Amino acid sequence: MLLEYSVSNYKSFNEEAYFDLRPAKGRILNRYPGNYTELPTGERALKDAIIVGENAGGKSNFIESVAYLRDLLVRTDMRPVSRKSLVNSGRLAESAKGDDVDALEQGFSVGIALDNATYTYSLKLAPWGVLSESLEMKAAKRKPETVIFEALAELQEACADCEKNAECEVRESQEVAQCVQMRLVYGKKGSLRENDVARMKESLGEGAPGLMLVWLAAIGDEHCRRVLNWFTDDLFVVRMDSSRSIQTNHEVSDLLEVMGSDEYLKVLQLIDASIVGLTVDETRPFDDSVITREDGEGRAFERIVKQDSAGVRTFLVWAYFIYKVIREGKTVLADEIDITINPVLSERVLALINGVDHDGQLVFTTHNVFNLTLRTSMKEQIYFITKDPTTLESSLYSAADFSEIRYDVKEELYEFYLSGMLGGTVHV
Repeated sequence: MLLEYSVSNYKSFNEEAYFDLRPAKGRILNRYPGNYTELPTGERALKDAIIVGENAGGKSNFIESVAYLRDLLVRTDMRPVSRKSLVNSGRLAESAKGDDVDALEQGFSVGIALDNATYTYSLKLAPWGVLSESLEMKAAKRKPETVIFEALAELQEACADCEKNAECEVRESQEVAQCVQMRLVYGKKGSLRENDVARMKESLGEGAPGLMLVWLAAIGDEHCRRVLNWFTDDLFVVRMDSSRSIQTNHEVSDLLEVMGSDEYLKVLQLIDASIVGLTVDETRPFDDSVITREDGEGRAFERIVKQDSAGVRTFLVWAYFIYKVIREGKTVLADEIDITINPVLSERVLALINGVDHDGQLVFTTHNVFNLTLRTSMKEQIYFITKDPTTLESSLYSAADFSEIRYDVKEELYEFYLSGMLGGTVHV
C-alpha cells in the first residue's frame, strides 16, 4: 500500500509536493473504522483519498508525476534523466539565466508498505542522469530504518581509472563536462553474491547504468525485487482518455476474467441497480458486450454497451479499477474520475471501498466539491491543489493542515471551500 509520495520540480510544482496516506491518530479513528487498514508493521494506511482543485491547478500534473516515476522503473526505453519539458517553468528560466545550477534537478520519493515491512525509495535526477538513488527498509513501525542501497553520483574532472588517465571528453548528449562516476553503498550484505556486486561496481565506472533498483532486482536482491514488483504489478495510474487504453495496457485474459465475475457485476450495479447480467464480448468488451437489466416486474431487457448511456459505458472501465482495489489490493491513482461519477455515485464507490476488508487504495482527482464532506472522510483523506496566479506554481496541502476545521462543526467542508477559506477555488 502507498504510505506517502513526494515530488519536486515537476511541471507546475516547484517546491516539494507531499502526499500522505496515513490516517488521523487518536479517538477520531473510531468514527471512520472502515476508512483505513491496519498493517502487520503497526502502520495504518488509508483506503482512499480525494484531490480537489481549480481547473489547470495542477491535479493532472501531480498524478502524471507518479506515472512518470513508474515508467522510469518499468519501461526499458526511458533514460533516467530530468527533462526540460517536465521541469517547472520558473526553474527553467533560472537555469537559462545561470542563476541556479541545480534548477533542472528533479526529486521523487515513495513510501510503501509490503507485507511485514515498509520501504522508502528516493530518486534525484539531473539532465545528464541519476544524482542519487536509495532504498531503505523498516521491519516495524518503531524499528530503525535499514539502508538496502544508496547510489551517489560523483563528478570528476579527470578519472584515475580511465585507460588514458586524462581529462574526460565533454559528453554533449549528457550535458555534463565531467566524468560521471557512481558510488554504490550496498547495505544488505550477504543477499547477493560478491562477484555480482563487484561486477556491478566495475560497470559503474563506465557511467550511469540506469536505475540501481532495477539492476539489483535483476540480479537477485529480494527487497529491490519486491519494491519493483509493486510498481510493476500493484500500482495503476489511469486517466479516462478512452476504453481503448485499458485494452491496450492490460492483459486481455485478465480483463475478460474480471468483467465476467460476479464481483465486477456488483461494482457495476453501483451505477444502475437494474443491471443483473453482463455477457462479455471477447474482442471488444467495452463496445460489444451485452448488458441485461430487469424492471420492477422481473422482465429482462438487453442492450449492447455501445448503445447504452455514456455514463454506463465509461463506468464499465472505472469498475475494472475499482474491482482491482477491493478484490486484488491494488493502488489506483485516477485522474478526472468525476467525468462520469456524480456525487451520489462517488459516495457509493467510497462506501463500497470503505465497507470491504481489503488492502487496496483509490486516490482520485475531482472537481466535485460535494466529495468534501467529513461525514464520510477524515480530514487526512481530503487534499487540495491550488496554483499561485503570479508564479503559476502549484501547491498541494491537506484539510488536516487546517486545525480550525473541526469535526463537530455544523457546516460541510465544501461550504468552507466554496467560500474561499481553503484555497483552490479559482475556476472550479
